[in-house]
Amino acid sequence: MKTLDISHEQRMKINYFKLNHTLPLPFAGLTALVCAWIMMVSVPTHAELTVEVTLGVQSGIPIAIVPFGGKQPGENLGSIVAADLARSSRFKVLPEAQMLERPSTPEQVQFATWKALGQDNLAIGQVRDIGTGRYEVQFQLFDAVSGSQRASSTLSFSADESRRTAHRIADIIYKQLTGENGV
Repeated sequence: MKTLDISHEQRMKINYFKLNHTLPLPFAGLTALVCAWIMMVSVPTHAELTVEVTLGVQSGIPIAIVPFGGKQPGENLGSIVAADLARSSRFKVLPEAQMLERPSTPEQVQFATWKALGQDNLAIGQVRDIGTGRYEVQFQLFDAVSGSQRASSTLSFSADESRRTAHRIADIIYKQLTGENGV
């Protein structure tokens, strides 16, 4: 093992360097405080997010929306209405494939059929061409249990307004059955 011979003068320089490069006590406390603050700020924060998903379709209002009868421009208005109400998750819309009949006028409705299918509500409609590129839709909303009519309306529209008209019908049904305005 070798020992270094350091002169007294060199030892004094080393000690002087050590003394001059240590922080005075007040600055050491401040430095520790700043370091602690930096560590607290840099720690990622975690918030708990709770999302409640309700399966409104399973417990929604049962309704059958029969495809509307008559000549229609584009997609069937009844199908658009059914899709709108199903997307709201406030309704349990009977799939078209499960419908045993497809009435388009009140006289054709057999309420016992819809009750047997577990439907509390039934919407039917009829579209007719009234000329000059205009159409008229007449629809009815029934309480399928009691057989009473809840709502009825006749709307006229042009071919390019058919989807908007179907959305208006969905809004009318939504308001009638929930008491709230449709979107």
